[in-house]
Amino acid sequence: MDNDQSQFFKPTVSTAFWGATCRPTSTLITPLPVELTGFSVEGHPEGVSLNWTTSSEINNSHFEVELSYDGVNWYTIGFVQGAGNSTEINDYQFIDNHPGSGVHYYRLKQVDYNGADSYSNINYFSFENTSKPSSFIAFQNENKNIEIQAVFSGAGEAYLIDTRGRTIEQISFLSSDRSGLQFEFQTTNLSEGIYFVKIKSGNALLGQKVQVVK
Repeated sequence: MDNDQSQFFKPTVSTAFWGATCRPTSTLITPLPVELTGFSVEGHPEGVSLNWTTSSEINNSHFEVELSYDGVNWYTIGFVQGAGNSTEINDYQFIDNHPGSGVHYYRLKQVDYNGADSYSNINYFSFENTSKPSSFIAFQNENKNIEIQAVFSGAGEAYLIDTRGRTIEQISFLSSDRSGLQFEFQTTNLSEGIYFVKIKSGNALLGQKVQVVK
């Protein structure tokens, strides 16, 4: 990603739009004190991961993470504290734990201590994928293990996650046709309670809650 597309900008007159990405024209913008050198969005076992890096910050109070489903209407879904004043490289991460289906648009709102703000470029993540499981179920079987059954074609990973967001176990799988996949997570060392099973393939991410009873 080019650095000029990763900068925070405050339009002084007007803003030009191309598709889903907002890029102010170079003659009408003033770069703000926070230098954003990278901003990416990718799938994560716990949802969607937003990662960004700054190379310098001046009076940076915090970042607000905003989400849109249409690129027009935006909602604040989280806050990440800034470094204040820094000339060092700072890496940030925010995970959207409750994504829905379809295309998700994300942007960062950078806020100074004095309340002034600016926006990053827009990134998007799509859950639409032709190789995603067409059928997926997870349950505790008669052997007390967590069984996963899916109709799937392609490569992917399955994750067992506890309520604190920690990945307990990961299984990789591959299917050459849309036949049924079946595998298990062992529960021998698990405590009773609620767990989450998530299947990820490319940009596709499906999940289900499972209760473990000993």
